[in-house]
Amino acid sequence: MGKKKQSKGVMPAREGRSKKQGAVAFKEPLAEPFAESVISDNASDIPRTSLPVSPTFSFSQFSWVAFLFGCVLAYGGSFLIRAQEYVYWQGLGFSLDGQYLMSTHDAYAWLAGAIDVNGFLASQPLSRMLALWHSLSGTPVADIGFWMPALFAPLAAIPVCLLACWLGGCEFAAVAGLLASTSMGYMIRTRLGSLDTDLYTLLFPVLLAGGVLVWLDRSFDLSWRLPRMARKGEAAPQVDKLPKIWGGAVLLGLMCQFYYLFYASGLSIMLATLGVAGLVGFFLAAPGLRLTALCAAGLSTAPLFLGWPGVVIAAVLAGAVWKKPEIFARGRVLWAMLGIFAVLVVVFEGDILRGMLNHALTWLKPTHVGGGVNNASAIGASLQLPGIRQSVREAQNAPLGLVIEQMSGHWSIFCAGLVGYIYLCRRLPACLTFLPLLLLGLASARLGYRFSMYGGPTIGLGFVGLGLAVKHISRIPRVVGWAVGMLLLAVVLVPLWGISMQLRPSPVLDHEYARTLEAASNATEKDGWLWQWWDYGYAAQFYGKRYTFADGGRNYSNWVYPLAKVHTATSPRAAAQLMHTFAAEIWKQARAESDGGAPSVPEIFNLELDPIESLERMGAAQAQKHMTDLADRNMPVSKVHPPQYLVFSWDNLKLAGWISDFGSWNIATGGHARGQIGTVGGEVSINTQTGTLNSKEYPPLKICELAVVSSEKTDIRKWPDKEGLYVVMNSQSSEVYVMTEDIYKSMMVQMLIMDPNDFAPYFRLVVENAPWGRIYKLAD
Repeated sequence: MGKKKQSKGVMPAREGRSKKQGAVAFKEPLAEPFAESVISDNASDIPRTSLPVSPTFSFSQFSWVAFLFGCVLAYGGSFLIRAQEYVYWQGLGFSLDGQYLMSTHDAYAWLAGAIDVNGFLASQPLSRMLALWHSLSGTPVADIGFWMPALFAPLAAIPVCLLACWLGGCEFAAVAGLLASTSMGYMIRTRLGSLDTDLYTLLFPVLLAGGVLVWLDRSFDLSWRLPRMARKGEAAPQVDKLPKIWGGAVLLGLMCQFYYLFYASGLSIMLATLGVAGLVGFFLAAPGLRLTALCAAGLSTAPLFLGWPGVVIAAVLAGAVWKKPEIFARGRVLWAMLGIFAVLVVVFEGDILRGMLNHALTWLKPTHVGGGVNNASAIGASLQLPGIRQSVREAQNAPLGLVIEQMSGHWSIFCAGLVGYIYLCRRLPACLTFLPLLLLGLASARLGYRFSMYGGPTIGLGFVGLGLAVKHISRIPRVVGWAVGMLLLAVVLVPLWGISMQLRPSPVLDHEYARTLEAASNATEKDGWLWQWWDYGYAAQFYGKRYTFADGGRNYSNWVYPLAKVHTATSPRAAAQLMHTFAAEIWKQARAESDGGAPSVPEIFNLELDPIESLERMGAAQAQKHMTDLADRNMPVSKVHPPQYLVFSWDNLKLAGWISDFGSWNIATGGHARGQIGTVGGEVSINTQTGTLNSKEYPPLKICELAVVSSEKTDIRKWPDKEGLYVVMNSQSSEVYVMTEDIYKSMMVQMLIMDPNDFAPYFRLVVENAPWGRIYKLAD
């Protein structure tokens, strides 16, 4: 055969690999990047503007050494950045009975699952990993959970390092991997003690995006220059490529299935990544392969909608392509497959799409929403329930400047990585598979700062593109390329290390509060329920080994509203009547779902319950009247339920503003009045003659009541100024809170600091750890 014709000024589409060069290399820069080229009927004659990749990819020995070297630097640096604060964890107050406290509320969820207190979480992969590690090593689960984030989170660097070497940039693998696994937003969420699914929820999308990148680039001859198309349709399809394309789609689907098993909430990321793959293939693939790209990407989603049967269906279809590839090269067949797939998804899996939409809507953080959006029963859509997303720290909005800093450590690093990523996408269109992760990271300005961690891998990959651009445009020697790579690593490491050096241990609850919850395991019945504020629900399950009314998984409005009403009740009678009402409602539903039996503590977590179901049936106006009556009058209430325990802590005061907001909510009109509370730092003095609080932080404040609390008693001092504020001072920690009357007179403050006998006969004290925490038993 004669030589294939190529346009003047355009280098060959692929280059061989020299013996000295072990990794994939850029081709020579195009002299005329958008020059007209001679297009033949054969798609392989179309010049590509992407990176040339060897058809039979393999690492040479030197590349393996370079890859491992990059992994060691990236993983080691990522681990050390997280572990440097370990020395500060040796101080007092950061452990309980020799086990470290946790840095996130959700960490306790997996610890509770590992010890089989929470039946739902016990079946989750992370809880099983903890339980297995504990059974094999005998190490306490809390200590395992303390170290797991620092050990597992840096693994996200490995696939990025592999991609860097695959692109011919082993010199820049370390800096790319470090940025991917140690962006500030990700590092803070995977610090020591920050046990959560984040330790692997970044690894899976990076693996998927990388796998899709390689699949696209190897299968579809992507090019930004759209070739001229014949009027009668595309060029003849490349039948010999079809088995590899469809086989790769099955592997991607299998990868998605494992991703989904470990983290079902990643469904949107998986669909976005595969959706980008389909669109990139449809618009940029060689003629004859565009519809195939769209269909194959759709096939990869089958496991997400159908589970393991979807994997089997995809594998059978791929086998059919392998046996009769010419059938699946026909446009009519491919269009028919797309139509059938679309109909099946809409008809049989529409609930998944609706669930994704509702999940997205909840992150918009409305002021108040109906029960349907907040996962309450659709019957209660008329109730104006509070939206709680803005009270969740990780879901709060963040300014774009902070988001950029969390993604890269510094805006200049972000800009450099973004330029490099754009350059990389220009040369290798398949790199667009990382675009959804970058956009999700930027969207954290609205969705909450936790999502900023997804932008790190894309910025890291951008540094590979930046380094390759410098190396190949300037034609520097390989040794200089390594020097540039190490320089970039140092530039990126400086701000990240500086940030990490400022971090100090920050347990989500005080060790004395943990001690209070631990005492519940001996002071309460095994079938008892704990009513602590929902943020501490998982911690109560782990330390107290009891069922909790609400937790981080049941923090929707239908759970938070009743809990807030109890905490903000202004009398023990009102708090007792509210607890009886909602506990009886839940217990009735739990017994009904258990065929009339009494579900155990682990089992009850698996039940679908709704504490405001009766209110929803009443309608908004009648429900609000009923809640008012429970607070103001003696009301007949059902007491058919397990023992109930009300938990208060000093830590609750940090959240008292939000609690009072939810507790004051009018479910008929949506009206609410948030109480005011704040701390006063520095030196504080009280003028007992004038009833004035003096501090350097604020101008003199008029007060009407002062409560000085200690482990023995609470001293009260009052002044006649009815317009003054209320002050609560902890004599043991020297903390001072200033608050309005509605918060001070609520049970979450009164039952914490006043004489426990004042709340009889409705409550009886069973755990005393003043001023840090108390647990009361609800009278029968």
